[in-house]
Amino acid sequence: MNNPLSTKIQDFIFRTITRNNLIYNTSWEDSDIDRTLLQINNNSKILMITGAGCNAMNYLLDNPNHITCVDINPYQTALLELKILLIKNYNFNIFNDFFGLGYSNQYKNIYVNIRNEFSDESKVIWDKKINYFNPSNKYNFFYRGSSGRFARLIIKIIKSNKKLITLINEFLDSKNLQEQKLIYQKIEPYLWNKTLIFLLKRNSIQSMLGVPKVQANNFKDNNYFIQFLKENLHNTFTQIPIEDNYFWQLYFNGKYSKVCRPNYLIESNYNKLKNNIDNISFHTKKIDDFLINSKDKFTHFILLDHLDWLSNINTNFIEEEFKLILNNSENNAKVLFRSAAPNRDFIPKYILNKFNFSDNLTNSLHLNDKVGTYSSTHLGIIKSS
Repeated sequence: MNNPLSTKIQDFIFRTITRNNLIYNTSWEDSDIDRTLLQINNNSKILMITGAGCNAMNYLLDNPNHITCVDINPYQTALLELKILLIKNYNFNIFNDFFGLGYSNQYKNIYVNIRNEFSDESKVIWDKKINYFNPSNKYNFFYRGSSGRFARLIIKIIKSNKKLITLINEFLDSKNLQEQKLIYQKIEPYLWNKTLIFLLKRNSIQSMLGVPKVQANNFKDNNYFIQFLKENLHNTFTQIPIEDNYFWQLYFNGKYSKVCRPNYLIESNYNKLKNNIDNISFHTKKIDDFLINSKDKFTHFILLDHLDWLSNINTNFIEEEFKLILNNSENNAKVLFRSAAPNRDFIPKYILNKFNFSDNLTNSLHLNDKVGTYSSTHLGIIKSS
């Protein structure tokens, strides 16, 4: 049984981290899968949770009519704003310095030049945090924020073991999937050591990674959580080529390579980003608060793993949010979400009955998810009235 006082403390830690810190310095959803599922086109009006803004940038490459980004965390909004303003005002090389390499020799002057274009709240944040991109720092942007701090802790542990660092370098240089699989099998005993397991069981560490207590409850207990991670990452690192996996390569290398990176960071796509960048807007608020006051109708809703955050609090929250989604949707609108749970049984049945779910497609694509930290992916298409 959960200790009520302990739960309150854990919730306080999570709220403090999520509202007063940058959590995600990069998005951890495979937008290649998303784009296959969503089939975005110039009629698409997307409502999505902001996160690090990477996926919104990737969706812009499909020429949507508009993308509306909503996030309760002002630091995530500020990060999206920085990406937008750099794209509007600078060339690819400058943008790549910030979000391909994680630092810029010109970061101060560039920020001064665009500072007045930020919203007031984001201006306050970047006045304090633009130093994240200082090339003189020991750690660049991708080791900043709570998830970045955890990443650099893990990298420090890994680099303290010469045998493990050698194996990981061999793993990253694997020439084929069979070689990759054999090397990862040698890595696993070193990787899942007592120190890492101890850290991952801590609620404070889970909060740093953006996993609130209510979402962690989907794993039943911390031992199940560890086993879940072991199995999922085993599949990811033995079944999916690491040479194309920019998610995991990023944190080990501290930057994106020229050939292994998200689509929005490919130079040949930059003009398309520039041409479409005005088709994106942002709001710092909860998604239900936004929908209550919105008069817009959307064709796509992208909820990340947000529903997990509601599932163990009160199912009424999920019901109310889906009612708002249904009220603000165009015909045959699509809803995409991921979950730590293996299925969507946490959503009330009468809500599920309003959707057709593309399980065959999502299940097959989920197996190729380059991130590998979710149990399931779901795409629901709202049934015609």
